[in-house]
Amino acid sequence: MNISKLPAHVSQSVDYIINDIYDSDFAENNVDVQIDMVGVLNYTNGVKLRLTYVDSFEDDDIHEWRKIAESHGASGIKTRVHTSSGNIELNIEYKGPGKTSVDKLWMVRSILILVASWSYHQLHLLESDRYPSPTEWFA
Repeated sequence: MNISKLPAHVSQSVDYIINDIYDSDFAENNVDVQIDMVGVLNYTNGVKLRLTYVDSFEDDDIHEWRKIAESHGASGIKTRVHTSSGNIELNIEYKGPGKTSVDKLWMVRSILILVASWSYHQLHLLESDRYPSPTEWFA
């Protein structure tokens, strides 16, 4: 598990979430529950937690986990229950810089196309025989 990939605020938030789950009604009803950080998520910022030794849980517990995670900055959680083993896996997700980097990439591409078009136009003005206008290509 490569926790060094996690931003510091995510690591700290996960510690708070684990402590709050231990302090919740769910933990009182499942006194043997153990919460382990299994790994980091590869599709977004976040971690996978595994709750073991779970005797019982209800829909209210899932809502409580979601509320705890969101109060500590998480954008959401995904839950997977393994009834045969009694384990519950929580993927705690955080919003990352993904959208802004895509926007920056498109901005850079647009600027490069603009510069290339302007350069070709300048060459056309200097030597119109050698660099014909694009409208002349299809004539």
